[in-house]
Amino acid sequence: MRPLRYALLTALLLMSGCSAPSRSHPALEATREFYAWYVPIANDLKYPGPSAGAVLKERPQSLTSELASALREDLDAQAKAHEIVGLDFEPFLGTQDPCEKYDYTLVKATDLSALVRIATAKDHDCSVGPDSMVEWTLREGRWRIANIRYEHGDLLAELRTLREDREHTPQAP
Repeated sequence: MRPLRYALLTALLLMSGCSAPSRSHPALEATREFYAWYVPIANDLKYPGPSAGAVLKERPQSLTSELASALREDLDAQAKAHEIVGLDFEPFLGTQDPCEKYDYTLVKATDLSALVRIATAKDHDCSVGPDSMVEWTLREGRWRIANIRYEHGDLLAELRTLREDREHTPQAP
């Protein structure tokens, strides 16, 4: 009976355009590669400026143009302000205190998009908030981060809210 159930589940997944999570998917590999580079920067207190700025400067091809533009606008506004008017947390990890090691799990994938969960590594003593999920999209032959989902929202929505708040707040002379 089990082989029949497995065959039916596989057939349903294939018909839906989704693949079952596996250990090898290009978006999962892109996640591992991106965060192997990014996590040390997020943890480096000597790094000049926000770690999201490092992505825009050194790895803009890792982001969709929409996410890159929204992050750039937020960082530019924060650079001109005397108080916090932009993101006040680590956006690619969804925390204010990043850990040094994370685990990555493919949650859902199609040929053009994927969702990968980021969680503090089980063998690492670091307690942070809930897991984040990276939304990947395949554009121009490259896997790009389209958004980051958090427990109560997502990065693009947060950036839109911050922009709207800045637009409706009078600027000090």
